[in-house]
Amino acid sequence: EILHIINEEFADVEGTGASWKSAIMEDQTWQVCGAVDWSAPDITHSSQYRAGEKQLGILSNCKRGSMDSLCKAMAAFANSMRRLSKKFPKGPQFYNAFVTNWGEYNSWVNDSVGEVNYAALPPSAKVFDPNGIIEYAICDIGREILTQSPKQYGSGVCSHLATLDALAVQSPAKLFEMALRLLWIGRHSTHEERPCSYVYERQPGIVPWKNGHGKWVPTAAADAMQAEVHCTGNAIDCSHSLGKPLQPIGLGYMWYAAATSEIDTSHGGSCDGREVNPLNYPGLSSDEAAALTADQAGDLASMLWACRHLTDPEGGSCRLRFNKGACNGIPFHACAKFSTSILPKLYAEKV
Repeated sequence: EILHIINEEFADVEGTGASWKSAIMEDQTWQVCGAVDWSAPDITHSSQYRAGEKQLGILSNCKRGSMDSLCKAMAAFANSMRRLSKKFPKGPQFYNAFVTNWGEYNSWVNDSVGEVNYAALPPSAKVFDPNGIIEYAICDIGREILTQSPKQYGSGVCSHLATLDALAVQSPAKLFEMALRLLWIGRHSTHEERPCSYVYERQPGIVPWKNGHGKWVPTAAADAMQAEVHCTGNAIDCSHSLGKPLQPIGLGYMWYAAATSEIDTSHGGSCDGREVNPLNYPGLSSDEAAALTADQAGDLASMLWACRHLTDPEGGSCRLRFNKGACNGIPFHACAKFSTSILPKLYAEKV
């Protein structure tokens, strides 16, 4: 029934859509969406909300009688979100990805999320109403797509977010539909293997981090945060992530978390044993951080899988281009097969 509602709302959206140059900007989405009090009555009709729509070009590009594919997709996305939240009180599958207290205001409406427990590793909060994050999620997903601003921050997930960025540039209307489906059913499409259930339980948006002034975000976590912090990207990733979150939240998180798990489970991976690709948080040990770095890393095989499954599943245009000299004398066909073979994470650790 979830997919029926989504298909119904997107029935009039034709094509993949074209991005608006005026909307493309460097955007700290958590900060912009976190500046809105989502508990305020009639917030979506407020001057603050309208100002955000104006900044993104929604008001100038989406006028009655002249709605392009992207405008229609955004309307279908917002309508679907609100219909689904009324129809399904259990909320979307990936609701925890949008629970965050980093901004000026919490991402949830009053009383829908409990107090954050910073003594837990990683920090956590009980969610009483998963639909309490719906309006924030509309803001998060909408801004990440329109501004083309998915970010890996202090994680090594650039290859997994590359497809998200590519779709935001080339097919934003389609991406709104894909993001909606991923949020509510928990996987990129019904053709993919289900991710391990533990990816839905993680709350990256309440993991504290230090900003560029060395202050903890949120400030309420300062007294509890005395532990060491590890970056899990490569050296360049880490140098660029100083003063920024440890990993993405919202759309960026659910996109890479689902993709990494789908890749693993579709190639014989197990959800039993060590949890693959856990959250990074202050207090993570050096050994755990090293394992997480390995979990997050993409390679030629995973990038080709993502392109074929997420970017162009029907056209068959995805190809690998790599330096044959890197095969170091190994016959090319064998080198290519090795480079595009995927081993489940937990199995690979044993061989």
